[in-house]
Amino acid sequence: MGFIRKNRIELSLILAALPLAAMHLTQLASSDKYQFAIVFLPLTFGMAIMRLNREGFRTRPPSAANVLLRLGSSAYLLAGFLIFSPWFVFVGLWLATGSLALRLSSESGRTLLFPWLTSIVTIPPPFGVDRSIVLALQSIAAKLSAEMLDFMQIVHLREGNTFEIAGESLLVEEACSGVNSLYTTIALSILIVQMWNLGWIHLGLLAAYGVAVDIIANAVRIFLIVLARSRFDLDLLAEPNHARLGVAVFLGVVVLLGSFSKFLDAFLLPFVETLFESELKPDEKRTGLLKRLALGRRRRRSKRNIAAESRRSNLPTPDSTTDRADAVKPRPAWRMTFGALGWLAVPSLTFAGLQIASIYYFLNQTSGTVWTDRIEVARRLEDLDEREFDSITSGLGLLKFETVNRKSSDINGEFSRVWHFGLGDSGYTISCDYPFISWHTLDVCYRNTGWEVESIEPHSDGQDHWLRMRMSKRDGAKAIVFYSLLNSDGGATIEPPSVGERALLRFLRDYRRHPLWRPESAGSVDGMTTVQIQMFVQGDDWPNDLRTALLEEEFLRYARQLRTRFD
Repeated sequence: MGFIRKNRIELSLILAALPLAAMHLTQLASSDKYQFAIVFLPLTFGMAIMRLNREGFRTRPPSAANVLLRLGSSAYLLAGFLIFSPWFVFVGLWLATGSLALRLSSESGRTLLFPWLTSIVTIPPPFGVDRSIVLALQSIAAKLSAEMLDFMQIVHLREGNTFEIAGESLLVEEACSGVNSLYTTIALSILIVQMWNLGWIHLGLLAAYGVAVDIIANAVRIFLIVLARSRFDLDLLAEPNHARLGVAVFLGVVVLLGSFSKFLDAFLLPFVETLFESELKPDEKRTGLLKRLALGRRRRRSKRNIAAESRRSNLPTPDSTTDRADAVKPRPAWRMTFGALGWLAVPSLTFAGLQIASIYYFLNQTSGTVWTDRIEVARRLEDLDEREFDSITSGLGLLKFETVNRKSSDINGEFSRVWHFGLGDSGYTISCDYPFISWHTLDVCYRNTGWEVESIEPHSDGQDHWLRMRMSKRDGAKAIVFYSLLNSDGGATIEPPSVGERALLRFLRDYRRHPLWRPESAGSVDGMTTVQIQMFVQGDDWPNDLRTALLEEEFLRYARQLRTRFD
């Protein structure tokens, strides 16, 4: 009764806010972004109340902060009742709970302050801030997914937050952008810290790690959806596959969170504890405060700590096995097993660091900043017509000429000019596609149309560089493709990367800084554009060595003819 009498103002405000606060919680339950609040709030405050029951409810006189929180709570509650706003009432309830936490003594107050401060994640911010976070994370997740698809050589087209695969559009929905599980991840970090009575430093590092891992995990989720649709014709957007995939990815995030928490507990916190013991003595009061903020819980009573405490209190150090067993509480087997997961945080932290550190590169790879002189390239090639290669065709008749215009972000290039010469085994197709930033996986484009790539061979005569690709279809058709990439600054052909170099550069996302993608003769990196030329020859069988050599020589004549436009 004494506790109720001393805190009657705060308790009255809380009781008055409960009806509309319950309505606010109902709204959160139907929201895609705040569903976790229904479980999070009872758990976090329930653990705090259970701890308070063990420690006792001890109060202290009201302070200036109590008065300010009371006034703020009253104002929000009054506004909420007048305009019937559950959000205002919930904020008033939150302020009243904070005032109650400040009325408790230092130990009891800290027990309630933690869930009170962290429960702010259940209050949707005003002015649509959470909506802005949704859009930002949606874009980051889409770009990360596109990078993964490029690395796996999966043909796709990304327009904003939409992926187009074989004519089918897949929208990166808000639920897949990371915000839905992102808030849940932050709440889970809070619960982990509260359950093990850890400190604020631990919470900050764990939450930051959780945000990074969760964004990457949602990008992986989008990547798996697109991969399943394009490679295996499996619809992971349909239920229950979509829900199962989401749960599986989130469980992976939970494992990484737990492992990183154990990693911090095993390596960071002992270092901070040693720092306090060795550097911040004898200021015992300041040391205790900082230690509680950094570590949260009491230190483990290791042999070293027992000896130090014994020296300070002039007590004998326990030497016998019995005394040491009484002093050091054995750790349960399940806890030791889970502690081993701490080592998993080392590779997971490294992976997350590499991914987040590379965001700077691909966030700037937009169509507005990459193609600074793409208009000039298009101007030089806009008059390409059916008469362009009359001097090279060696009497072959032109069967068809095509002009193709695409979107600026199309993986096949924004523009194409296509010439079809001859008939049967003696015919071939010449295609000029532009502009590109660097070598791209042309073989993937052909795989998407039913061709199986048998071999890809790089060739060079010291002056020009090109690739020779042999392909086949299940119906027995054969094809050979010669293709090269011309630098628009001078027209020189660009040396193709090896498979290992291409995989490494894709992982590091260092396309535009590596000399492989930019010869010394090229201008600025952002100003570099390239033009692809290819020759496609199809027949019942691959051409013999002599025919291949003749075709290759003819292909180089086309490439050198096109180069004259950039001399």
